[in-house]
Amino acid sequence: MNTNTVNNESSGASEAHQEYLAETRQLVEDQIEALFALIASAAARAITATGQQPAVTRSGHTLRVSNGARTAAFEIEAITDLPEGADRAQAFPAGQARCTMSGPEGVIEEYELHRLGAGAAAPGYAWMYARTETPIDEDGVARSLQSLFAA
Repeated sequence: MNTNTVNNESSGASEAHQEYLAETRQLVEDQIEALFALIASAAARAITATGQQPAVTRSGHTLRVSNGARTAAFEIEAITDLPEGADRAQAFPAGQARCTMSGPEGVIEEYELHRLGAGAAAPGYAWMYARTETPIDEDGVARSLQSLFAA
């Protein structure tokens, strides 16, 4: 094998890897947007004891839901946040991202982005409660927020 063939194969593999990372970044960002939309909708349903809807603010991969006295922070770590060369499979064994919901006393819930389905069909993705195959939903998030705000 000559040097040009090796360089072409190496260049092709590098381009394919960069394309894969770009697709993964976009997938993760799309799923973060979907999760934050679900949380914002759940927050609108989590009326506080004062009858007020909680305030929702966002900064990057963090969404905060506050009733004034108490705040829940939803912080996302994505596989694409890791530096080049990191062992992504070991850091993210369950999926491409995870979200931690924290309150004043610490972690309340954790969610993981799971791939659904296998084979040739285009896979789907869903946020699941950590270490389960149970998808999160708006009702569950609203209940968690209401519990936090009632405490």
